[in-house]
Amino acid sequence: MKKSKEALGKSYVPCVVLLCIAAVVFILRLAVGIMGRNDISLWIFGLSSEEITPALAAVSGISISLFCGFYLSSVKSKYKAVIALMSAVLSVLVMAEVGFEYSRQPEYEYFQVLSDDGKHEIIIKEGSFLLLGAGSFYEKTSPVTMVKLGDYSTDDGYRPFTDNRYEIEWYEDGFEVSYSFMGGGVTKKETVQYVK
Repeated sequence: MKKSKEALGKSYVPCVVLLCIAAVVFILRLAVGIMGRNDISLWIFGLSSEEITPALAAVSGISISLFCGFYLSSVKSKYKAVIALMSAVLSVLVMAEVGFEYSRQPEYEYFQVLSDDGKHEIIIKEGSFLLLGAGSFYEKTSPVTMVKLGDYSTDDGYRPFTDNRYEIEWYEDGFEVSYSFMGGGVTKKETVQYVK
């Protein structure tokens, strides 16, 4: 009897570890959501929040699925089939969410630009969808975060930063960006202030 209790205790260790991983990932996803509502985004090794969030959802789904599998292997219960069905449904829902997260995001490109004085690192996010080109300016505020400074738009899905058709004039408290609006001679200007 003593050996079976030890074996049962050992089989719960992976369950507890996987459940802790799922809880930590859930908290991270919640933090990313709260940060996004305050115009703060993650920027880790060149990956933005839009790219990190679906990966966190995948890790969460895999952890919960593995947790359910380890738990089912150690439980002797008449409800084992119900638990198995619930874990399968949960796994499918989490993976569907991952697919939804990836599919709802337009494809963005990011450009890093350092100010003339070297004190400010600007991240330019650029994307397009159908006939709209749009993007945002961010300032990197820590090794892992950036704060949104402003937005810009172009016509016909044009991407001026991808085509290198822009100029930046740096000032002490911000910068001015002149960029091609449609790929031709029409340009727009945006004046952007640094984070204070």
